[in-house]
Amino acid sequence: MKYRDLFQPFHIGSVRLKNRLVMSPMTMNYATRDGVATEKLICYYVERAKGGVGLIIVEGTFFTPEGKGYMNQLGLSSSGHAEEAG
Repeated sequence: MKYRDLFQPFHIGSVRLKNRLVMSPMTMNYATRDGVATEKLICYYVERAKGGVGLIIVEGTFFTPEGKGYMNQLGLSSSGHAEEAG
């Protein structure tokens, strides 16, 4: 097999990944207008994880209200964002 290490476990510091497959960030626009993760967005990432990728890099996320770049962008600018998603 040409890429025999692709499906082997890998460490990034103390974090162990089950393989070396990485999902790059893709804008889904599944969050609410206020940036809260919806059930649809959560299900989207759950399905990707079930698909077998070792690392998922989530979509663009704003960390301050001023940093919001587009409608339905995922947010993490208040404790409410984490609590509602969680």
